[in-house]
Amino acid sequence: MFYATLALLSTKQLSASKHSGVSLFHREFVKTGVISPEVAKFLDVAFDLRSKSDYRDFVIPEESKVREVLRESEVFIRTIESAAKNLVG
Repeated sequence: MFYATLALLSTKQLSASKHSGVSLFHREFVKTGVISPEVAKFLDVAFDLRSKSDYRDFVIPEESKVREVLRESEVFIRTIESAAKNLVG
């Protein structure tokens, strides 16, 4: 999802590090209506889950939550691909 976000940002000649990419994505594509807030939330949930897993001790996500994020990531990536195609022609 992160790399799809970076690819979409590149359509506007923008690049980002890990954390700033999420903020840029919201500013450039969610607030402007290119990506719906409902789909954008999938990135926020995945980013939060990843952060908790990486930076807190003994955090193991539940399998059901991981499966949910996986399903949402597929929708997110398809949405990003479609938006990128529309933006670049």
